[in-house]
Amino acid sequence: MSLKKLAIFVEGYTESKFILKLLAEFFDQKSIAITINENVNRKECPIIREIISSTDETKFEILIFNSCTDNQVLSDLLERYRGLKEAGYSQFIGIRDLYPTFTYEDKEQAIAINKKILSERNIANTTFIFATMEIETWFIAETNHYTKISPILTLEYIKNNCVDLNNIKKFEQYFPEPAMKLNEIYQLVRLAYRKKDNQTTRTIENLDYENLYLHVREEVPSLNKFFNTIEEFIK
Repeated sequence: MSLKKLAIFVEGYTESKFILKLLAEFFDQKSIAITINENVNRKECPIIREIISSTDETKFEILIFNSCTDNQVLSDLLERYRGLKEAGYSQFIGIRDLYPTFTYEDKEQAIAINKKILSERNIANTTFIFATMEIETWFIAETNHYTKISPILTLEYIKNNCVDLNNIKKFEQYFPEPAMKLNEIYQLVRLAYRKKDNQTTRTIENLDYENLYLHVREEVPSLNKFFNTIEEFIK
C-alpha cells in the first residue's frame, strides 16, 4: 500500500514544535511518519530532532518544513512544490501569521494575494492558513492549560487581573499581538512566554490537545481550517 504524503510549511520553531506535538496526539503513532526539515541557510534557526520513524504499519507520511523566518512560508512552498510532488506528496499546507505584516482587517487581502500567487503558479492541492494573528492565538484559546502552567492561573484569576477569556467570542480578532498577551497572562505568576525553546516547549507540552480538537476549533476558525484539512487528508 502506497503512503499518503502531506507537506506542512511553517514560519518558525514554535510552529514546527507545536505541529509536531499536535500530529503525534492526533494520529495513531503506528500509522504516521514525521520528518522535520529546516531551511539550513538560516543559521539562527534551531534544529529540532524529534522525528517519528516509518514502520511497516505506516499509512501517512508528513513533512514539516520550518522556514525559520517570517514571510518565507509561501516562497519556500513554491520553491519546493514540484520536487515534493515528484516525491509523492499529494497535499500541501502553509501556516503563517498575519502579524506583523498585516492587521486583522487585512486578512481577506492577505488570503487573496496568496490565492492569486498559487493560481498563477499552478499550485494545486494546497491550503494556506493564517493563524490569526499569531499561532499563539490557538494557545490562548486553549484555556485548560493555564492551571497546568500554575495552579494560580484559574480563569477567574486571569479575569480579575488581565482578561476575561470566558467571554471572548472572536479570539482571532481580539488579540492583535497574541504572543505578547500570552506573556502578560503568564507574568501574573512571574513566568514568561517568549519564542524560546524552554518557554514555548512548556506551553506546547501543557496544552490540552483533545480540547483543541473537540472545542477550541469551534471558537478559532483558522484552527478549525487546519483540522478540517488534516481530516480531509486522512480520508
